[in-house]
Amino acid sequence: MAMFELHESTSNAPSVELGTICEITAGPAGSLLKDLPDVGTGVPMVSPRDFTEFRTIDHSRLRRVPQAEAEKLERFSLRENDIVMVRQGSLGGQALVSIRETDWLYSSSCLRIRLRTTEVIPGYLSAYLTYSRSWVAFLQQQTVGTTVPLLTSSALGKFPVVLPDVARQLAITEALQALDGQIAVEREIIARLASLRPSIVEVALEEAMQ
Repeated sequence: MAMFELHESTSNAPSVELGTICEITAGPAGSLLKDLPDVGTGVPMVSPRDFTEFRTIDHSRLRRVPQAEAEKLERFSLRENDIVMVRQGSLGGQALVSIRETDWLYSSSCLRIRLRTTEVIPGYLSAYLTYSRSWVAFLQQQTVGTTVPLLTSSALGKFPVVLPDVARQLAITEALQALDGQIAVEREIIARLASLRPSIVEVALEEAMQ
């Protein structure tokens, strides 16, 4: 039931424009990045391909920026609890930055959303900007009549966010975390079973032929 609270039980809570509670910053201009080499060491740069379905960042194939160049891009660095969001192309993907990704950079294809208030739980905001009906409708509006959808800072800043009390925000956040955790466990079990299937079937076939 807790998961449905995001749509139903928050309807009487106050609504504020995202730009009033967050600083929204587009990624660096592409011209600043086009000549940067891909290096094995340096500061990781997060791009849309690194976002997972659980709103986290996949560390397995990150592009890295040389330290000297990264220092010039310091204003595009990340902090824990920032939200990094796709701003062009396939809109909607995002990730909530963890402490492990502090001081990393984000690419020109992304926006950074940074809370200005402690009255909003970062996990709740991330959930609202993923699952709420109003958010889904908002993204659909951004794709109408465009070849390449683009989400601007100004448009995003006007998006209304429903803010229940902190206790309700926390309850929704914890419910989603529990659900994500269960999904991850179930998928790991399925992956293990899938990897065992060939050998199990092989043994069964060999026994049947004896």
